[in-house]
Amino acid sequence: MSIPFEVPAFGYHDLKTLIETELKHYPEAGSIDIFKLVYQALNGPTHLKGSFSEIKDYIVYEYHSMREFQQLRIQDIGLGRGFIRIYLDGLKPQTINEYASLLTELILCSRFDCETPTAALMEHWHIARNILRETGCNALQDNDIIEHSILENIPIHHSHIFRKTYEPHYRIIHSSLLDQWLRNNPTTN
Repeated sequence: MSIPFEVPAFGYHDLKTLIETELKHYPEAGSIDIFKLVYQALNGPTHLKGSFSEIKDYIVYEYHSMREFQQLRIQDIGLGRGFIRIYLDGLKPQTINEYASLLTELILCSRFDCETPTAALMEHWHIARNILRETGCNALQDNDIIEHSILENIPIHHSHIFRKTYEPHYRIIHSSLLDQWLRNNPTTN
């Protein structure tokens, strides 16, 4: 059910912009969180498995379990040519099922048939790691975990510190589908 989007590729300056923006929003983000950003910027929700009803039901469950609400409603993680994060707290409680259905449709349409090749993902990570070093972040702190994740194609989760500090609740869709989301969910801006 995926649409044939062009797989984004990011050079040094693109990744630097993405990372600086992420660290501005999430100053406690560590190298694992930055790798997750790079992975999501390249692959979107391609790693997300499950049926329509499983994905939708989990969105509704997660929405009802949220304790914190983000300032962000939408976050461009693809520089206008890739993917965006839609934060769940932008949804209205009285219509959560309707919005969860639409969001699930957009997620399923945003998946690639396969993930970014290992070599390309590793190359993007190495560029990101160098950018993190330039910012003073300990980029090697979780490098072995990240590279193992890349080589074994294992999805990685946000770090414990990130989850505890920010409680991220979002889903990823392709930026070309944003207008469809906004037309149907005007609370998200």
